[in-house]
Amino acid sequence: MSKLSAEASRALDRLRDPEAKALTALARMVVDETTATPLAELATPRWLASQLKTALEAATRGEALKGAVKERMDRGRDTWATDERPLREVVPEEIVPPLEKLLARPYTPSEGLMRRIVRQPPVRDLIARILEDTLQRFGRRMRALDEGAGGLGLRAARRGRKLGKGLLAVAGVAEAASDLARTLSEEVEHALESRVKAFVGEATTRAADTMIADMSDPETAETFAEFRVALLNEILDTPINELIAEAEGMGPLDALDVVQEAIRVELDREDFIDRAEARIARLLEEAGDGTLGAWLDEVELRDVWVDTTTELVTARLKAVVETDAFVAWWTELFV
Repeated sequence: MSKLSAEASRALDRLRDPEAKALTALARMVVDETTATPLAELATPRWLASQLKTALEAATRGEALKGAVKERMDRGRDTWATDERPLREVVPEEIVPPLEKLLARPYTPSEGLMRRIVRQPPVRDLIARILEDTLQRFGRRMRALDEGAGGLGLRAARRGRKLGKGLLAVAGVAEAASDLARTLSEEVEHALESRVKAFVGEATTRAADTMIADMSDPETAETFAEFRVALLNEILDTPINELIAEAEGMGPLDALDVVQEAIRVELDREDFIDRAEARIARLLEEAGDGTLGAWLDEVELRDVWVDTTTELVTARLKAVVETDAFVAWWTELFV
């Protein structure tokens, strides 16, 4: 390797100087150039599709990804499992307002999309379980109310009898009330025990159709937007240790297995790259001359993204300039 000239040596020292801003300025130029470039010019759809497949294959073959996720979960558990602070205290505060603004934007999904989602067997099963549990609770409360009061009709009859034998008509009404209450209780119990399955099946369909209509109705868009913002703030105000416990209860590693298997099935299809390329091309076509920077401006995240990305690129550049490979490359520039 050629010896560094005095000029090249001074320049290398400036690049390596921790107090110098040369590498930070270079990183910022890279980030600014990237955010200002139209998305369609950053890479071709075919290249992006092939890189997507390569990345997914690396992530889903073997146990490497699962092991890495488990290791990070274990570290996170040790760090956060006893932390009682609300999540809001550790999330950068400048991120919250843009997130709230993004979630608060009214959005109305298509009825077809919501129908495909809500009518999935797991969703229908959930609705059915809620309906069945509600009906059974109602039946138990009706029976408990009747038994605890000694029978609604019987109590009414006793009160009628206290008025005296001369009030036979009232007593007759009370006896009728007793029969009616007993009959109602028996019918409710019979319906809930012997016919509840059939009822729930029909009710589930009606409930699902109601959910689909509400979610795809433009008039409810504001309501669901408010719900999304409220949900975000509820999560931010929840203690970190509670969030950790909830996450572990969901069985994240089991969920990861399911996701990996689904991805592997897709990757094994011969036309995966062709289909991915077509979808990416459509997305880029829709974006037109739009840039990443324009989208970041729209959601008010440009400053956060640019600053954090610049820090990341700067850190990598500082590591690179310390290597022998960089010195060799740098030296050749001054020959």
